[in-house]
Amino acid sequence: MTTQADVGVFALPLHTVKENALMVNALQRCSTVVVQNSLCEGFGLTVTEAMWKGVPVLGTHAWGLRQQIRDGLDGRLVSDPTDPEEIARTLDEMLADAVQRFAWGQSGQRRVHESFLVFRQVREWLRLLASSAIWTRRSSASPRS
Repeated sequence: MTTQADVGVFALPLHTVKENALMVNALQRCSTVVVQNSLCEGFGLTVTEAMWKGVPVLGTHAWGLRQQIRDGLDGRLVSDPTDPEEIARTLDEMLADAVQRFAWGQSGQRRVHESFLVFRQVREWLRLLASSAIWTRRSSASPRS
């Protein structure tokens, strides 16, 4: 069972962007689980950064988070971000299972590497350009009436 002493909530002083980034990095690296409890979220950089560091994540079904976290594979998702009992129960389950946390962390890191780094975007653009070039060559090679 998670106790209040096990959970930390932080408000970071935003003196400088660099200082904030260093603090977030340090906090994520020493975290057992990173929680992103959003009602509405686009692409959650906090989630991706934690996943890249191999830290399991607990998120919500907010659009961006559910695109990043595959429930049960890269971490966990709660269905109702306004339900503290569901959040606490899911967090307790995550904290109680070190083996599964390790698996979620490894899977999350692999997911970021395969899906969210710039290299994937470059690969997709190259595929698009290659298919466009092939289509253009085929179109120009076909006889016109």
